[in-house]
Amino acid sequence: MSTTVKKHKAFAASKEDMFAKAQTLIPQLDPKAKVTVADGKLQLKTIFGKQVGGEYVNDRSQMDVAVIDGSEGGCVVISRAFPINAVGQPLTFGVRSNIGERIVDMFLNGLGE
Repeated sequence: MSTTVKKHKAFAASKEDMFAKAQTLIPQLDPKAKVTVADGKLQLKTIFGKQVGGEYVNDRSQMDVAVIDGSEGGCVVISRAFPINAVGQPLTFGVRSNIGERIVDMFLNGLGE
């Protein structure tokens, strides 16, 4: 069973506006999160600790986000999350929660507010 969760959601806003909103939302989910933005691209990588959205989760996790063109001037936000170990390697076994699903859902729902 894969521990990676990938979802996408369409928005009416521009790519740049949604990317800026994504960058401000992540610290709200985890103030200690480490965010890396790809140069010249609307992509970011986030490393979350064991507390996300105010709730304790069993595993650290990584979330990758990309914002691409959508239909009729909107955009699509693609989010992929998976649990990682202490040195940043993906966990393939021993995962104790559905952390990828929870993080992606919190993130995409937060963007829609």
